[in-house]
Amino acid sequence: MTDTAEAIPNVKPLITKDELERDFAHITEAVNTALALKTTVPPVIEDEEDLSLARTAVRAMAAARKRVSTTRVDAKEPFLSGGRVVDSHFNSLEKILVDEEARIGALAKHHLDKKAAEEQRKRDEEARIAREAAAKAQRERDAAEAEQRRLDQEAADARKRAQDAIDEEARKKAAEEAAEAQRVADSKKAATSAAGQQADAAAATAVQSQRAAEASPADKARTRVDDGMATLERSYEFKIESVPDIDLDALRAYIGLPDIEKAIRAYIRTHKDTKPLRGVKIFATTNASFR
Repeated sequence: MTDTAEAIPNVKPLITKDELERDFAHITEAVNTALALKTTVPPVIEDEEDLSLARTAVRAMAAARKRVSTTRVDAKEPFLSGGRVVDSHFNSLEKILVDEEARIGALAKHHLDKKAAEEQRKRDEEARIAREAAAKAQRERDAAEAEQRRLDQEAADARKRAQDAIDEEARKKAAEEAAEAQRVADSKKAATSAAGQQADAAAATAVQSQRAAEASPADKARTRVDDGMATLERSYEFKIESVPDIDLDALRAYIGLPDIEKAIRAYIRTHKDTKPLRGVKIFATTNASFR
């Protein structure tokens, strides 16, 4: 947007419709002279005499139309030439800025790419350590749970022996062993639960670290500078590898009707009506032509 201080004040058009009508009154007169011949053409052409009148009128109008077109091109050329001078002047200034922005941007990109790569290595290492810690915590959890199951089974077996004991002394001894086994099993439950919690926490940390490692380059290169920020912006380019292999059906939604019609006209200029085109009706038509 142009700054107010730089705006060109009181901009007036280089030419107006009234000026065109004044300067090219002779062209308007030639058009009106040609148009006057339309009154000589009957509403229904019935014979060759009528056709001759139509030919005269159409040829006069075509000549006037050509004169209008030629005059329009000639009259517009000074303005187009001026526009090209204006474009050349300001485009050259803009190009200097664009080129310098690109040069500095390339320098910044080199630094940000390096920073993103270093951050990627750091995050990959953190993710590796987190995965190993999670795997170790899971092994410790599995071992703790296996030990807990073993102790629980020993306590259960001791209780069974106490129940199956025949004499009082054997029953008493088995009951004491069962109580001790249960105490040992119960004392391990807190450690087993803690191992499970540690394994869950380590797994969550591993997932979080992996997500950080898989983040976009922008996240890894983002740098605060002064009151702004510098980072990498992801974009996508393409290179055509094989024109015949391009999937035009996939591109159908992105091809506008004017482009499709342009392609159809080119197809018809080449093949006329000798080669059908699926989805298009090609037919011959005629127009009156006077020479």
